[in-house]
Amino acid sequence: RGPWSATTSSRRIPPPPGAMWRPGARLQTEALRAPLVEAGYASVWQDSAPGEFALRGSLFDVFPMGTTTPLRVDLFDDEVEAIREFDPETQRSGAALRTVRLLPGRDLPLDAESVKPFRLRYRKRFEGDPTRSVIYRGVSDGLAPPGIEFYLPLFFDATDTLLDYLPTDTVVCAGAGLPRDIERAAKDVAERYEERRHDIERPILAPDELFLPPDELESRLEGFTRVELESFKVDNELASADSGGLNFPTAAPKEWRVDLRAEDQGLAGARPR
Repeated sequence: RGPWSATTSSRRIPPPPGAMWRPGARLQTEALRAPLVEAGYASVWQDSAPGEFALRGSLFDVFPMGTTTPLRVDLFDDEVEAIREFDPETQRSGAALRTVRLLPGRDLPLDAESVKPFRLRYRKRFEGDPTRSVIYRGVSDGLAPPGIEFYLPLFFDATDTLLDYLPTDTVVCAGAGLPRDIERAAKDVAERYEERRHDIERPILAPDELFLPPDELESRLEGFTRVELESFKVDNELASADSGGLNFPTAAPKEWRVDLRAEDQGLAGARPR
C-alpha cells in the first residue's frame, strides 16, 4: 500500500528470504544462532528492537525486521507449537500467527560464504586490479561501503524486484502518464551511468543489471489489476452548477461539507454550502 516511483518499482532487489516458520515445523534453536547473526540480527538477552533475537535454552524470541512487534516461538522439543506476538515489557503473549517469514537484518549478506561469490563475480565483471576499488576492498573485509547497494546483483545468483513481493491480487493505481514516467526514469539512469562508468575505484554495473528495462517493467505491471487516473479540465461553459460539472483541485474543496445529521448517524452525503 502506498506510492512508489518508476525507479523504485524497476530496481532489482534481493530475492525473498527463505526462512519461513509455521506451527508443526522442526526448528533446531541452537543451529539458528549463526544463520541469524549472518543475516544481520544481533544476539541479546532480551530483544527490544527490530533485528534482535534471544535464545535462552528452549526459549526463542525474535524481533523481525519490518515489524513493530517481537515474536515468541513456543517449542516442544524441536517442534514449533505456536508463534505469538508478545509485549517485551510485560512478557504477555498476543495474537497467534499461522506463518512467519523472517526478513534479513540487512539487504546484503556480508558473511564469509557470501563474500566469496561476490569477489568472484566482481573479478569476472570488471577488468583491472580489483584491490584498487574501495567497494571490493570493503566487502572483502566484511564491511558495507557507501554505495554498496548498487552492486547487489554480484551477491546473488538471481534478483527480484518489488513486483515479486506483491500479492497477485494487488491493484496498481497509476496515472495515464506512467509509460512516459518509466521512460524518463530509464533515461535518467542511463545518463548517470554514462557519467560515472569510467571511475576506476568505483566501476558500476550497467542499467539493465540494476533495473528492469522499461518494456519488461510495463509488461510485468500488466499482470496486475490496474486503475488508471487521468486529470482533465471541464470547459468553462460546461463547468456550471446546472450542468453538474465543477473544476476543483485534488485537495478537498473548502466549500463542501459532510452532512452527518442523517437518521442513522452515517455518512449521508456531501453537498455544497
